[in-house]
Amino acid sequence: MEAITFPPWQSSQTFLEIAKMTEFLELYHGSDEPLVKNELREPYRCVFAHCNEASALSHGDIVNILKVRNICKGWLDAEHGYEKTKDALSKALSDHSLALSYFDFDEIYNIVIYEEEEIIREKDLITDYELMIELQALRADVAKLLGFDAVDCRDEHGTSYQVVKWF
Repeated sequence: MEAITFPPWQSSQTFLEIAKMTEFLELYHGSDEPLVKNELREPYRCVFAHCNEASALSHGDIVNILKVRNICKGWLDAEHGYEKTKDALSKALSDHSLALSYFDFDEIYNIVIYEEEEIIREKDLITDYELMIELQALRADVAKLLGFDAVDCRDEHGTSYQVVKWF
């Protein structure tokens, strides 16, 4: 199959339907330097990418095109269920001790898997930069352990993607 540039939306097609019809989806990552294939950026353990080039350009003058196949859109446990996702999160937490100093496992699960930021706001931690980076890195690590190439996330551009593997 031929790669397509995302999104060639047709009103009746969802993102996942397009992903299943194509071999690759192309996402855009902006930076000041070219990316090396599958070189994940610390401290996030992923590369952030966008569906459109304009959003990518807000992060740098060089736009890297990342071809991805298996994207998790929404909740990380939707495809694999609670037990497998819980195991992946438990494994990933071994590298993310800071999160455990603020939250219990269930809170971390809800933040990382469902992006429930209300928990962070309730504890007035939304401005804790190190913690926010760790939670994003944790989401990327769990996505990778579950076999995804990328997982969607919310940021200043709306929906972006944390890419952990590209072609």
